[in-house]
Parts: sequence; structure tokens; C-alpha cells
Amino acid sequence: MRKIAMVNQKGGVGKTTTAVHLAAALARLGRRVLLVDLDPQANATISFGLRPHEIKDNIYTLLMGHSTVSASLLSVSPRRPVAPSPRRGGGLGGVAALSLVAGLGFWTNALILPYLILAAMLATIRAVRARAPIRLAAGAAAFVVGSLPLWLVNLSSGFPTFQELRQANTGASPGEIVSNLGQILRYSGPVLLGLIEPSSNLPAFHEARHERYALWVAGVAATAVLAAGLVGALLAWVVDRRSGDLVLGFVALGVVMSFAVSRVAPLHVGEPRYALPLYSLAPLYLARLAALAEKRPRLAWGALGLLLAMNLGTTLSFTPELAAPRVGGMPLPRSNQELIQALDARGIDRVYTDYWIAYPLAFESGERILPSVITDDLASGFNRYIPYAQAVHDAPRPAYVFIRGSPPDVAYQARPATALPGYRRDEMGPYMIYWAGDRGRGEE
Repeated sequence: MRKIAMVNQKGGVGKTTTAVHLAAALARLGRRVLLVDLDPQANATISFGLRPHEIKDNIYTLLMGHSTVSASLLSVSPRRPVAPSPRRGGGLGGVAALSLVAGLGFWTNALILPYLILAAMLATIRAVRARAPIRLAAGAAAFVVGSLPLWLVNLSSGFPTFQELRQANTGASPGEIVSNLGQILRYSGPVLLGLIEPSSNLPAFHEARHERYALWVAGVAATAVLAAGLVGALLAWVVDRRSGDLVLGFVALGVVMSFAVSRVAPLHVGEPRYALPLYSLAPLYLARLAALAEKRPRLAWGALGLLLAMNLGTTLSFTPELAAPRVGGMPLPRSNQELIQALDARGIDRVYTDYWIAYPLAFESGERILPSVITDDLASGFNRYIPYAQAVHDAPRPAYVFIRGSPPDVAYQARPATALPGYRRDEMGPYMIYWAGDRGRGEE
């Protein structure tokens, strides 16, 4: 008998989800599985369609000696749906709730699209096959309600969201697609598998010889894992017509391809967190590994040992400085306290600056200093919090803070002296501060 524990002191990291899906996957492979729900919220119990408040004998009564082991066990089918519903037209509440959340996600961040499009296609196919048009209509209506603010804003201002999406997701050349796929397999995939450590500075990451070697090895391993999962799912469908694994596998492939064909993919594939929903496929791979361990234990343990060895090796050899953001090729200081003190001494509380400087500056100063992000050519940049940018824009004489020699610093010095008359230039460590003397504060 093997015991598997899902333990993490942090909430919301997927302990129950992983345990439930792993138990169901192992049961579908013919294993006898005991799933023990020790969570007072009883979410694992609820996941199998059971009602905890209606269960008399449970793990609590067993531990307290008020019930027997046999009385505390419940038998469920791994194929039982989480929310049982009538054969046709039912489950409208669940469909509407999921569609409402999808609408909220679409309104919040367009990065949900790679997942949303595939989920919508699968939901539509399922509704058509089940002859449940009401379910499809309910889902569409709930999605519109969830994303209503986005539609209202776009209807009144010429659909800027969709113009931006069209520009961002069209025009990728075949060479760019291949490059993006290579980046995903060599970096994002290995990071998600725990083979290499993540980095916020990919150019410096690629320059390190040992990390460059690790990237290639980890990329090959990630590609092998993805291919093994898809082949295993395909074989499961061919042998016994189990299509669930196959659908999940090709959904993962579809998400990867959707990122690869986007013109903004170089940004997203460098941030593996955008692919975190692919962790939903973890039970599939764990089940395959468990099945392999039954037939080829040495091979399975060897594969697991290789993964752990690579993880440990890259962790021990990783240079922390490689994870630090860089501006103009220079790593930023870990703390902005010296810069904050320098700005406070000059009475500066509104600044234009680089993205990587802006928000740490606001957070570490307790929002006493408000930033607005500008690009290398001093145009308005990617401001995640518009009120900050508006406050800087409304300031009579905001300051400018750059890393010395960085592109925006060079662009600022190239401006005519008459563009910002009366501004001083001070050096503070790696920073350049351009400010207007005693007129640099945000208020009059």
C-alpha cells in the first residue's frame, strides 16, 4: 500500500484539487484508492457530490473513537460528476456560474483568451452533442453579464479592446512562431515542471553558461514529458475510448500554440505564470507515472529521480542576481530606500520612471512617492495603476528618475534644454534624478 499526502501550510494552492483528481485518475486505472479528507471545510467530500452535513460518521467521529473505520468509509465512483444534474437541460446554475466567472476574467485581463477560446469550443461541442441549447444560451448570457463593463466601455469608445487584441494576435511570421515555441519548450515548460528556476532577466539568464546548458537539457525533458502525455492520452483513447485524457492533453497543446502565434508571445512566454492553469493536467501525468511504475518501476523511478536531480542541481547553481530585473543592462538595487531618501530630501513625490523602478518605489515609500511609467522614448508606458499616472500627469513639475545610461536617460538628455527649463540633474548611485528644485512636489 502506498500513501500520498498533499500538505502545504498555504491555502488555495491546489491541495484538494490535486488530491481529488489524482485519486480519481488512479481509480480509473484500476487501483483501489482511499481518499482521506482531513479538511474541516470538507471540500474533497463535496467534490464527489456528497453533502458533509448529512454524513453522520466521518473522520472526526473516527478519530474521537465514536465510530468504526468501516462506518466512516463512503464508496464513490471516480466517474461521478461533481454536481449531478438531469440528463438534458440541467446543470444550468453551474454552467451560468462558470460562464459568469469567465466573463469577469475576460473583462479583467485578455490573457485569459487562450484558455477561454478552447473552453468555449469544448463547451459548445458538448452542448451540441447533448442537444442542450438552453445550457449553451445560459452560458452565453452569463458570460455577457460577467463582461458587461467591458462591452459598455467599448461600445461608447470605438472598441479599443478588440483593436488592441487584433494588433497583438495577428501577423506573427512562421519564424516568430517557431522561435516562440522554442522559448516555451526551453524556458516556460521547464519552469512549470520545476526543472529550472524562473528568472525575470532572460538575456542575462541565457548568458550564464551553466544555465544555458540547463535550458537545453530541461527543454528536451519538457518536450519529452509533453509528448509522452499526449501519446499516452491518445493510446488510452484508442484502446478503451477514454476521451477525457485526450481532450485535456490537446487543450494543453492548444494553449501552447495560441501563445506561440501571438505577436506579444515573447513577453508572455518569458513569464511562465501565465501558463499556471496548465497545472490542471498534473493528475494526468501523475496517473501515467503511477501506471508506468507498476509495469516498469525502474524506468519510472529513474525518470522521477532525473527530474528531482535537475531541480536540485539548478537550484544549487542558480545565481540570485539573474532573477533581478535589469534596466539598461544593469541590475536594479534590491532596495529603493536610498533613492526614496534622496527624493524626500528634494521634496519630490511625483516621478516619471521606468516600469521596474515605478511600483517598488511606490510600495517601499508607502505611496508617499507616486510614479508614472514611461517608455524608452519618454512616451506613456505600461501603467498598471492609472491613478498613479494621473497624479503624476497633473503635477506641475514632476521629476524624472532613470538608471544612468539607460535608453530613457539617453532620450531625456537628448531633449532640447528649452523643453524642461529650470530642471536640475543629480546623480545618486546608479540613478539619475532630473527635478525642478523646490517646485518638484506634486502639490502647489
